[in-house]
Amino acid sequence: MANHCFKLRCRIVTPISIAIGLLFAMSANCVPTVRGAVSRPTTATRQPFRILCVGDSLTQVQFSQGTIKDLGWNHTAGMAASSASKDYAHRLASYIQKALPNRKVVLNITAPNYWGKLHDDTTCTLHAYLHTYLAPLKAFIKRHPIASYNLIVLQHGEHELSARGVPFMRGTCQAWMKLFARGHHPIIICTGDWSPDGQKYLGWPKQVDHTMRRICQKWGGHFVSMEAVAVDPRNRGWGPSQPLQWHPNDRGHELYAIRIFRKFQQVAVKQGLKLRPVTLPQLKP
Repeated sequence: MANHCFKLRCRIVTPISIAIGLLFAMSANCVPTVRGAVSRPTTATRQPFRILCVGDSLTQVQFSQGTIKDLGWNHTAGMAASSASKDYAHRLASYIQKALPNRKVVLNITAPNYWGKLHDDTTCTLHAYLHTYLAPLKAFIKRHPIASYNLIVLQHGEHELSARGVPFMRGTCQAWMKLFARGHHPIIICTGDWSPDGQKYLGWPKQVDHTMRRICQKWGGHFVSMEAVAVDPRNRGWGPSQPLQWHPNDRGHELYAIRIFRKFQQVAVKQGLKLRPVTLPQLKP
């Protein structure tokens, strides 16, 4: 099955609300793995298991001369993993491939920095924000229908601003779920906010996680909090620039993948999907 690639031109904006003014492309990265051998494959085992990871810079960022110069970012991966193979999306795909050795696991990633000029604009309307916010995602879905996926991971929350308030945030979260939780109904896993600014989530980060959890579950999704991962300083701090150091490092990405995979195991088994046991790294936040 052919893998598709989708590219967008966009501006990087750091998750700490500092526009860094860099333009580069975000792409859908298709990573097939090797199909395991079976003697008499059934229709189910012949079909690829397709994963879609949707998110912001934590999910994927490409590089350019500008990112190399200004950030020290010189490869395409989830920021700030040291390589694509070590970001959460690719680690998750590798775990699922081990759990489903007789099926080809295919990973697609779309991480458009859709907020653009509206990211720091606290006066824009929800309608105007969503018009920019959802446009690249709708274009991606048109090329890659939701019905073609078995698992969708929605990673977001870092670009919700407290100045916009809870109703605004609720609107963006509902827009995400309405866009993806329809039709075929693949397994949907939503990750919580990455907010590594304290010993635990208080105030706005806590409100973001609470709102995302409620809306994700309301639409049939499954929520995974990343609070314990985010507040542990061992899980961040890689790279020469502050935006890179704010993001999860290789250890942080690994823990992201482990938490998502464990949730996937729980849901998949309940749905009757037969999984092989997988030995996970013994890491604790």
